[in-house]
Amino acid sequence: MLNKRLLINTPNALTLLRIVLAFFVLFFLTASRSQKAVYWGLILFLTAAFTDYLDGALARKKGLVNHFGQIMDPVADKLLILLTLSAFCYLQIVQGWMVGLIILRELAVTALRIQALSRGRVIAAKDAGKIKTFLQMGTIMVLFFVLIYISGNTSYDYSQGSLKIVIDYLMLIVVLVTVISGISFLKDYKKVNRG
Repeated sequence: MLNKRLLINTPNALTLLRIVLAFFVLFFLTASRSQKAVYWGLILFLTAAFTDYLDGALARKKGLVNHFGQIMDPVADKLLILLTLSAFCYLQIVQGWMVGLIILRELAVTALRIQALSRGRVIAAKDAGKIKTFLQMGTIMVLFFVLIYISGNTSYDYSQGSLKIVIDYLMLIVVLVTVISGISFLKDYKKVNRG
């Protein structure tokens, strides 16, 4: 029982590590346009994504679920995704308005989720939210491979190439799913607050 009250346990430490790694991913993607830096960004992103799986599994298995973890785990997830997408926007791989809409949705949902948690009400992730996160993470992986290709082929004009069209359509799907899942979350939020 004592472990449940501890602020810093292994799952929470992994959540904090994910936040730190998110900033390192941002650093490696924006500080240098070298292929080596992109590879480092990818390795750190994958490491951070793995800590997301690991902290949840450990928290459930060891009975270490607490308010800190419930609040900070989704914050860490969003930070990782939003900082990485922002880096790709800075590098002009994705369009700014698309990333902006995703950021607005994630900030709004995270704020409402934290508000509900502060009142002891948990809004569980639904299928739409899980599909959205899976799609975002998968798209980020595609963006990494596109950037690796571009950084290794300096003569390739991304702004005029077919890769940009593919990425624009893929990001459009991500934005639509993100907005739809946000609407679904708002419905759940209203139900929880009514109860």
